[in-house]
Amino acid sequence: MKPIHLDRFDLNLLVVLNRVYVERSVTRAAASLNLTQSAVSHALRRLRESVRDRLFERHGTALVPTPLMKSLAQPLNDSLRSLEQVVNSGNQFEPSAAARCFVVGMDERLELFALPSFIERMMKIAPNLDLASVHFDPREVAALLANGAMDVVVGAETFDNPSLKRMKVAQDHLVVAARAGHPLVTRQRISLRNYQAAEHIAVSGPSRQPTEDDLVLSRSGLARRIRIRVRRYVAAMDIVARTDMLLTLPLKYAQVINLGYGHDLLPLPIKMAPMEFFLHWHTSTTRDPAGRWLRDELARSFQSDPAGIGTASFDAMRKVVAG
Repeated sequence: MKPIHLDRFDLNLLVVLNRVYVERSVTRAAASLNLTQSAVSHALRRLRESVRDRLFERHGTALVPTPLMKSLAQPLNDSLRSLEQVVNSGNQFEPSAAARCFVVGMDERLELFALPSFIERMMKIAPNLDLASVHFDPREVAALLANGAMDVVVGAETFDNPSLKRMKVAQDHLVVAARAGHPLVTRQRISLRNYQAAEHIAVSGPSRQPTEDDLVLSRSGLARRIRIRVRRYVAAMDIVARTDMLLTLPLKYAQVINLGYGHDLLPLPIKMAPMEFFLHWHTSTTRDPAGRWLRDELARSFQSDPAGIGTASFDAMRKVVAG
């Protein structure tokens, strides 16, 4: 038999062939497939030409499979069932049985207070799922989500792109980290004058892009002298411990990372609206069950208590910062 290349073969013919084998009747096969008898007969004729075998012999009113058809029947049935399962799996998502890797765009701050609880739950209910948290360039978000390189992106920026959707998952306030005993801090406060007189350390975004902190402070009109820029908040907190420089960062993240330092976390010297964090995804994945599960679980993780700090202490600090 001449090799058949599937890219030039009508796979619908195999569905018809399988049904004729099961029913042993063109009439019954046509009825079950909602086709005319002539359509089923035409499909059989094309199949016979392709495989150069009659496939079925008529004995009275019954169709009897040829030896070739008998050898094809079970592999054909198994393949069609497997293909049906693959197609149907796109319409459902069972975490306990799923095996894939989700790629989430988020920065170090969001990782620390959102991912631990997400992964803890994922390990319990989805043992075969993997996750990769990656940095991203805001200028490339639309393309990365469109081509599937990332499943979702979480950040404070919003993107004016009709192909993207978003939902708010958290909000936070900026605070100022200063070493204990800092000369410009009085009664757990820093004045606007002292804040602007101090030297600051900041954390750079990917490709040296401004971070959300930079953008929020810039929009508020709060100027500061940034002397040092580093790539990691851990390094920035360590520098704060050794100098009189100040670090401005979101409260939720600060509460977690400061556990190892004991710095003073101070409210900004001016009132400003809270930072808002959004989860973004491409419109093509809105109805995807796996994507929906990922978005729901991430949104839930953003509401959890960061690193077990305690809701009461966290809320108390947030009220002070909010003024």
